[in-house]
Parts: sequence; structure tokens; C-alpha cells
Amino acid sequence: MRSTVAIFIKQLQDTFKNMAVLVQFFVFPGMAFIMTRFVGVEMEGMSDEFFISMFASMFIGMTLISSPAVAIAEDRDNNSLRFLMMSGVKSHQYLMGISGVYMLCALLIGGMFTAMMPELLLSQRLIILASLMLGGVASTLLGAIIGLLSKNGQAATSIGTAVGMFLGFGPMIGMFNERVRRIFSIFYTQNFIFDDFDNITRRLIVILVNIAVLMIVFMFAYGKKRD
Repeated sequence: MRSTVAIFIKQLQDTFKNMAVLVQFFVFPGMAFIMTRFVGVEMEGMSDEFFISMFASMFIGMTLISSPAVAIAEDRDNNSLRFLMMSGVKSHQYLMGISGVYMLCALLIGGMFTAMMPELLLSQRLIILASLMLGGVASTLLGAIIGLLSKNGQAATSIGTAVGMFLGFGPMIGMFNERVRRIFSIFYTQNFIFDDFDNITRRLIVILVNIAVLMIVFMFAYGKKRD
């Protein structure tokens, strides 16, 4: 527990020192607010929350992948990760310490997105927030895997950005293309719950399966770097 807290504090300090990362966290809710408030949606079949759901999915699928990927790759470049491994830090301790910071940010930003939906019931907004938080777990795991397996910090940035764009923009394209929507139906970013609150079980199962698979891959990647 002490190791987890120490890693969490270190990562929290590093995050707040990095202005580029902080900007990434707030640009998506900012864009959602501007587009919803000043542009609006006039296309037939589009809900009033169209821009909110779109930018929320992009935030979870992009920022929460690239940020931990770069952070962990930097730990590797600085030999901090090797030192932690030699000190006996387990994979779940390291993951909890690193991901705790990004999940805290996800809770804050997710709350900002749901606050833009005052016309929904409180229970519905909590369901939306819960699905986004689960997505945040999946994205953080994926980012951690990229950070562990990338050659260096620069490679982690490139790969994390590419994967984030794939998962972040995919659901948006799927709104207009049925074939794309079916392809992305297996990914967690396509299954966030913004509507259809009477049929959420399947979407939650897909997200949880994604998390389980990514957790197994992370443990394998961490063990590989430990050897």
C-alpha cells in the first residue's frame, strides 16, 4: 500500500507540472460546452447531447490512453520503473499508483460532461459517469501496456496517439456508418451509455470484457519487463 501511495503522489506531482497534459484534460469538455451552447445540433435524429457524448468518448479514448503511455515510457527511460521492479513493487501496485491519478482526472472531467446534461435524471447521469469511468479503466490499462512495450517515450507518444485516435474517432464515424459501427461494437469506446438506459447490460459486459483482457495483457507486459 505504501508503494502505491508513493507512486500515486509522484505521478500526481508530475501531471500537475506538465501543462501540455493538463490542457489535454480540459480541451474536450471545453469543446463540448462551446459546441453545445453556441452551435447546437439541427440534424435529424441527433440528440441535444450529441457533442457531449462525442467529446466524452474522445476524451476517454484518446487522452486517457496517450497520457499514461507517455508517463510509463518516461519512467522506463529514466530507469525509475526498473528501480521500482528491483524494489519488489508488484504489477498491481504500480498500476494502481499510476492509474489512480488518471482515474481521478476521469472522474472530474466525466462529472463536467454529465453536468452539461441537466435535462437527464440524476440516476441517468450517474449511469453515464459510471460507464465513462469503466472506460477510463480500460484506456488507462491500454496506455500502460503501450508505455511498457514501446521502445522509448517518443514511440509511446506516437503509438498512444494513433491508438487513441482509432478508438476515439471510431465511435463518431460509426454514428454515420453502420458497417463501422458494427466493427467498433467490440470495443469499449463504442459502448458508453449515453441513451437507451433500459438496455445497458450488454454494453457494460463489453466494457468489462475489454478491461479483463487488457488487465491480463498488462500483467504479462509488466512481468516481461521484470525478467
